[in-house]
Amino acid sequence: MDADEIRKNLFERFEEHFGDCSQAEIREWDAEIMDMQKSLKKGYSDVLKGLRDASYFRDRYLLKENWAISEAKHTSLPRKIKGEDPDKIFGKIKAMVEAAESGKMGPDEVLTEGRILEKLGPSILTELLHKYFISGYPIKNKRSSWGLMLSMDMTGVPEDVLSHMPYSQFISYCDEVYAHFKKWCTGKKLKLNDRFKYYYLDRYYQCEYETPRCQELLKFYYNDREYYY
Repeated sequence: MDADEIRKNLFERFEEHFGDCSQAEIREWDAEIMDMQKSLKKGYSDVLKGLRDASYFRDRYLLKENWAISEAKHTSLPRKIKGEDPDKIFGKIKAMVEAAESGKMGPDEVLTEGRILEKLGPSILTELLHKYFISGYPIKNKRSSWGLMLSMDMTGVPEDVLSHMPYSQFISYCDEVYAHFKKWCTGKKLKLNDRFKYYYLDRYYQCEYETPRCQELLKFYYNDREYYY
């Protein structure tokens, strides 16, 4: 697709998913992600202060509330995380958060600080980064990989986006999609807060992921294979 075709394709999808969206709904989205941030930051702070242990953080903010894990109950991922030392898990997440806060590392380097092979991958870590910081870090998971590929008419497979596309490049694509979404919303007289742009995109990617066209592709693609994370 050329630039005009991409714009037309995106505007059609925005209309399909958000044609009846109101300003009140957008305010609800803003409140949702701020509530998630408040909860995650409190849990993180409680562990640092010794008010909670690392196993509490793992069980609540990973196994229970992290979508990449809770939606992968049919895989071995939750069991692997449950079997990992919770202090090691929290230590890696702490290193990642501190790397992001330092402002000295790019997004790909920040992700590397949190990784644990076959346990903490980009889906889990980018969700944590997004919920903790909101701005700066979009969620890079299965549904956003599919949503981005379908929106931008990319060739390849979703693993190319999730596992091989640099996070910095993924962010650049998200910024492009958001620029189109903002223009579409302006035409609908809907106001967006740029601070929450990646949460808006996550809502869009989820809608796109749940469409019959995407679900048919999922059935074909994931036939007899374990979902990646």
